[in-house]
Amino acid sequence: MEGIRANAVAALSGSLVRRMRRRADAAGVGFPQFVHIQAADGAICAVPAADGTLVVAIADPDVNVGLLRLALLKVAELML
Repeated sequence: MEGIRANAVAALSGSLVRRMRRRADAAGVGFPQFVHIQAADGAICAVPAADGTLVVAIADPDVNVGLLRLALLKVAELML
C-alpha cells in the first residue's frame, strides 16, 4: 500500500497490542493470538512471535483475513 508511513503503523500497532495485553491480563483471559483492526481504507493484523516480536501486516480492506492470519502465524513460527 503506497503512502503508508510504516513507522507510524508499527508504533500504533505496538501500542494497541500492549494495551490489549494489559486488558487481557487484567481480565485473566491470556494474550490474544491474533489481532485484526479493520478500517474503511484497510486493515492492520498482528500476531505475536515466541521471541516477543510482533508480526504485523497492513492490508487492503478486501483482504482475505483468514489467509492473512495463516501467513502471519507461519512467519511468527519461523522466527523461533
